[in-house]
Amino acid sequence: GGGRRDSARSGSRASGAGGGGEEEEEEAPLATRGSMASTLATASDTPSNFGGGAAAQGRERVGSVSSATASSIRRVPLHASSAQMLVGMQQRMTSRVIPREPTGMLWSLLDSVVTDWSKVKKIAKSITDPKYSLKQYFEDLTAFPELNLYLLEQRVSDGCNSVSSGRTIGDEYQRTVGAFFAIYWLFRLHHDGRDGFSFGVDDEWRPMSQGQAEDPRMAPAEKRITFQREANWDYFKRLLTDAGLVKEERKGFLSRGCAVTKVCEKRLMSLLALTAVHDIMKMNLLLPELQAKHAPYHGYSAGDSIGDHDHALSYIMDHYPDMLPSFRDLDPEERRSVQFTQCKLCFNHGWFV
Repeated sequence: GGGRRDSARSGSRASGAGGGGEEEEEEAPLATRGSMASTLATASDTPSNFGGGAAAQGRERVGSVSSATASSIRRVPLHASSAQMLVGMQQRMTSRVIPREPTGMLWSLLDSVVTDWSKVKKIAKSITDPKYSLKQYFEDLTAFPELNLYLLEQRVSDGCNSVSSGRTIGDEYQRTVGAFFAIYWLFRLHHDGRDGFSFGVDDEWRPMSQGQAEDPRMAPAEKRITFQREANWDYFKRLLTDAGLVKEERKGFLSRGCAVTKVCEKRLMSLLALTAVHDIMKMNLLLPELQAKHAPYHGYSAGDSIGDHDHALSYIMDHYPDMLPSFRDLDPEERRSVQFTQCKLCFNHGWFV
């Protein structure tokens, strides 16, 4: 598939479009419940029944929906700190853009910004704790400054706030939070993860259950219940084990006791950092310009704007890692893993959601 993907993107570059390959064309745009302005205006503590995984996501990926369906699309509220950060970023965009290679806009927006690693460590230590709620987790995600970049409005002549995948920027933020929520539920399969992944949460951020099948927010309830009942959850657990995110340790006399699943916290922090930055280059105003000293690069020549969002982020990771606070502070070994996943494997978080 890699060859077809690059070929499709080469065609997009020739026509002046940024990024679109075969993987992107297969995905229908998400149905939205309002503009970015309305999302900002209605930010609250209510999750709008967002929080489910694959079963919920499949329902939302439709090209056109009725008004009744659109009104039930799951949305997450905007953090108050993110709203404040967005105002600050917009001021930077209009008042001072640092003329620095390879993308002055990204330098300007993340200049002097740091990742709150104490919050990230809290997530890694608490994610399997039954008392650590989805709401607490969502609040702790403010640790990643790059997450706010998904809220930027595109400054283009027609005034459209689009991103390179064709979705509105509000949707890209929602999809990224959806990937974060999928991570949360998969680490909690022993507790509430199966219900949360399958059914989402109610207005109190509590996982819904099969007993709430009549609730309209559970639609399509039959598919969700079937998924929750028949999914091979052991495969999900093995996915985390194979990725080095969890490991089993035996406790007891001569290590013959019961197996206890332990989170590999450093590895999880790397996954969270990758999730925060993985699609920021879908905001076209952040795209880097290929410098002559690095040319050619994935088919681009010196002076080209790297329009493929995966290659654009790879370029930053390869040659300007200090631009991304949540990437630069990782241990060298973890940075190599993130680079492999993003730059070589070109992992699509849509698969994970």
